[in-house]
Amino acid sequence: MSVTDKPVSNWLPGSGILVAIYDAHIRALTGSLRVRTGLKEARVAFREGKIVYATGVEGLMANLQDRVSDGSAWSGDLGSDLEQAIRAGVGVQEGVSAAENGLARYLVRCSDSSGARWRFDEGEPDVNMTFQFNEPVLAVLAEAMESERRIEHVIDAYRGRMSFLPKVTDLGRVRAVGLSEVAARAVKYAQRGHSLGRMIEHLKVSQQGNINEAWRGVDLLVQAGLLELVSPTQRAELDDTKVTEAPEVTDSSEDAAGMEKKLRKFAAELTTLHPLAALGLDPDDLDGEITTDSVRKAFRDLAAQYHPDRIGSASGDVRDAAAEVFSVLNEIRGQLEDPEELARALREIRQKRTEGTTISELDRQRARVLARLAEARMRKSNWKAARDLWVQAREMIDDEPFYGLQETFCRSVLKEIPYDIAAGSMADVKLKSDENKEHTTASERLRREADRRFRVGWLYKLAGQNTSAMSWFEKTLEISPEHTEARREVRLKQMRSKATEESGSAKRGLGSLFRWGKRKED
Repeated sequence: MSVTDKPVSNWLPGSGILVAIYDAHIRALTGSLRVRTGLKEARVAFREGKIVYATGVEGLMANLQDRVSDGSAWSGDLGSDLEQAIRAGVGVQEGVSAAENGLARYLVRCSDSSGARWRFDEGEPDVNMTFQFNEPVLAVLAEAMESERRIEHVIDAYRGRMSFLPKVTDLGRVRAVGLSEVAARAVKYAQRGHSLGRMIEHLKVSQQGNINEAWRGVDLLVQAGLLELVSPTQRAELDDTKVTEAPEVTDSSEDAAGMEKKLRKFAAELTTLHPLAALGLDPDDLDGEITTDSVRKAFRDLAAQYHPDRIGSASGDVRDAAAEVFSVLNEIRGQLEDPEELARALREIRQKRTEGTTISELDRQRARVLARLAEARMRKSNWKAARDLWVQAREMIDDEPFYGLQETFCRSVLKEIPYDIAAGSMADVKLKSDENKEHTTASERLRREADRRFRVGWLYKLAGQNTSAMSWFEKTLEISPEHTEARREVRLKQMRSKATEESGSAKRGLGSLFRWGKRKED
């Protein structure tokens, strides 16, 4: 879908800005791309796919300004900035290159910002002075992304999606001018149907083991809209009826051909089933309590008999067929080991069976059951299972921020998120007193707010920021004086302070005794 297909009356999330840039360029569109960050707005003008003007971009010419000797003021207007740069003795080529880099880096920052919004308005832009990119848009974006996006953040953005299938979009089918060699290869691998994980491994080999370059190439294609990552579970035609009987591998060589045929048929059948059904898991049978540990156990129970080490006495063809079954099951297990993917799979089954996508009262009841199970796991310090259940509850009910807060807390305890960052994000969320009042009682909302404050304090304590932690424990007691954990933390703090004071007094008393003895001796 091109930017011209978007309704111009709506502002869209910043995550699509780079797609809009490349879309306007490759389709030779004329119009203005408007970007809002907070109360400020920037505008980038296109004429037949060429960027000819930009205004309102903060810090756009910062790297060029350092090279201007007269220290002239900068307005943020790209045309006048270039004109001033030329008058100051900076060459046109150097000025345009710096403008390209500055504009691209600004847009990359906006695409990573959750607060940025954009829209594209068609029509001839009203500009006084024009310039155009000298380099292909993809090459400029790639350089800007390398400067703005740290490689560890890039890799983390795709964590848990290694089993996703990269699909070439309409933009990717157009001849992409400026693609790097590694990105061009990634497009070819996507056309062959490789998963993201396999694509990265192939690219790693082609780059002599440089996996960072492989990730950079894939990230550029995804961010620019040439590739789309599709979840393996997002296929409505998948059968959600669980496997009831799996063929058992025998050592007998009398019917090896028949056994091989059964196994290969079973492997093919597994690919037509919903991942949960393929592992024999049904949320209705297990009251919705399915975690990544449940997935691993189901995988072990089902796949153990197909492992090559278990059937060494079987014929070669039977072993190959069994290995194919094991490979399919292992790939399914890899999909569902990601909590987000597992929650998505469960939600899709429930929506399919209830024949609707709206949040029903039954969904809310199921989410509350999952929340109670998650809280029970947290009390037993089973953070991994608790995290999985909170993710499922959040995926099922997207208007309950409390579920997301608890998920964040569990992820932080599991060291998936830094303690202080998680605490800060939880501290910024305000659970309004009237929020979801038709679904929760006043006492329940008060309990949730007290729990939120306590969790924030706990994370600050884990981060070693004891002053902030104690402040949040005290805030907890302000609204819930009987909160057991918060009272214990405050009491421990008071006991430590008292012990420190007594220790200090003892040391001062003993010191004065020695000083007195010394004075008397003198």
